[in-house]
Amino acid sequence: MKTKFIRNAAILSTAVMLTTLSASPGAMFGIGYSFGGGSDGIALTLKVLSSNDENKGIASLGVSYYPLAKANSFGIDVGGGYLFEDFALTGSWDFLQMKPQISGGYVNTMSDSNGAVTSGTPAPPPVVEDPVYEGGG
Repeated sequence: MKTKFIRNAAILSTAVMLTTLSASPGAMFGIGYSFGGGSDGIALTLKVLSSNDENKGIASLGVSYYPLAKANSFGIDVGGGYLFEDFALTGSWDFLQMKPQISGGYVNTMSDSNGAVTSGTPAPPPVVEDPVYEGGG
């Protein structure tokens, strides 16, 4: 029963993740913590994010390594979060640890110089017209 629940939840979570992927997915490397595990809840985590655009909500799919864990030292999680400038904060459910996880880490985000979110395509250069001489004489 428990295995069937985990399998179905993983399939549903993967389907949700795939539907939220944009044209520019991101990757995060950071530190996580799974609740209910004491010091063995600390993890190194790598996540695929649905976007790399700053100031945007995202979906996440990740793997984690728990270096202080005495038994199961790996995890697979699905969740969501928010992207800041070069930083992501996520909350997720770890299906191998069977615990909630929070994590934060580095993401190479995309934005333009004035802070507006871009799709990664550079803007065309501005058009400058030649000045018109209107003087006589």
